Amino acid sequence: MVFAVRVLGILLLGPALLAILDREQRTSSDRPVGKTVGVTFHVAPNGNDSWSGKLAAPNAERTDGPFATPARGRDAVRKFRAGKAPTGPVTILLRSGRYELAEPLVFTPADSGTAASPTRFAAYPGEKPILSGGQRLTGWKPGKNGVWTAAYPGKGKAWSFRHLSVNGAMRHRPRLPKTGFYTIAGLAGANPKAKHSNPANKFEVAPGQIRKDWKNLGDVRSWSCTSGCPRT
Repeated sequence: MVFAVRVLGILLLGPALLAILDREQRTSSDRPVGKTVGVTFHVAPNGNDSWSGKLAAPNAERTDGPFATPARGRDAVRKFRAGKAPTGPVTILLRSGRYELAEPLVFTPADSGTAASPTRFAAYPGEKPILSGGQRLTGWKPGKNGVWTAAYPGKGKAWSFRHLSVNGAMRHRPRLPKTGFYTIAGLAGANPKAKHSNPANKFEVAPGQIRKDWKNLGDVRSWSCTSGCPRT
């Protein structure tokens, strides 16, 4: 069985949201004289969303420390801005690690800052956080003919995915034919005299190209090309 990882984007709404995931950090010498220093929240893989987010790492008693998810950091900024209007920058620093997003990380006008008090999501100095909409698959086992398999961890819930990455590098899904293309013989049920621009959601292939004994046809994704097709 082949698994894949699908990366989700970050949806940004509100033009005043500044410097998302910007590594540049503002030093005390950069702040205008007389301005109130802003607030900084922290997010880390070993954090806890019930903590204050004010510490860069968990304390010795593990009673306080960084948040665990970027969404919790976003919500903390919303709550902070809902109170007394800050006069300095509001920053969320992400520690190194992988943050798997179960849904898109959405920003709305409620997350916007001002020129004097921008909202900034940034990497913690010297570190590299990774935001991913995929899920890790472990326990891969080699099989015959170079095929690797892994147990499906979905527990009955179907996954919809298109991409697989291994050690950060994209891997292509298996395809048929291995070289070249199948031929579209016509549009199923379509008027042969209709314009080529008419929409269609079915097509016919040349005889003998699709075999009846193929399994899991419901998992197949077709890709069609009419011009400029790659020569593979």
